[in-house]
Amino acid sequence: MNPSLPSDAGSWDVTLTVGLVSYPDIPEIQVSFKITVTCQVTTLAWTTIPLSPTTIRVGIGSQSALIPFLVSKTPNCPKPVNFGILETLPSFLSLQNMANASGDVEVTGATNGDHGSYQLTLTASVDLLNLSEQFTVEIINPCSEAVFET
Repeated sequence: MNPSLPSDAGSWDVTLTVGLVSYPDIPEIQVSFKITVTCQVTTLAWTTIPLSPTTIRVGIGSQSALIPFLVSKTPNCPKPVNFGILETLPSFLSLQNMANASGDVEVTGATNGDHGSYQLTLTASVDLLNLSEQFTVEIINPCSEAVFET
């Protein structure tokens, strides 16, 4: 075996038969074993980090926003990257569309009561590698930006 590609990862049952050609009266011996080829990621880097700050104006435009993120891994092993947010997420934030090395932070259902700035830390991990990136989501009540004249 000469594995060289991430797609070579897997397990195979092998049976090896050994015999002596010059001594045919000696019975052959069979040995069974399993060969496992693993793929381990050696580098992990952000390709796309969450846009910071991401500003959502409650009541204007879409109530839902997707903030994409993406990592690159070398070699590109088929195992998925684990993503998370270190902080406790407010009810209007969630991780969505999780794939092998990407996903989105979704902002949906924010209200005027959620007005404020939320500093978050996105984490990515695979094998023994870990990354983190801070980003900010701002929920703005458009009335707080209005200028009223009498």
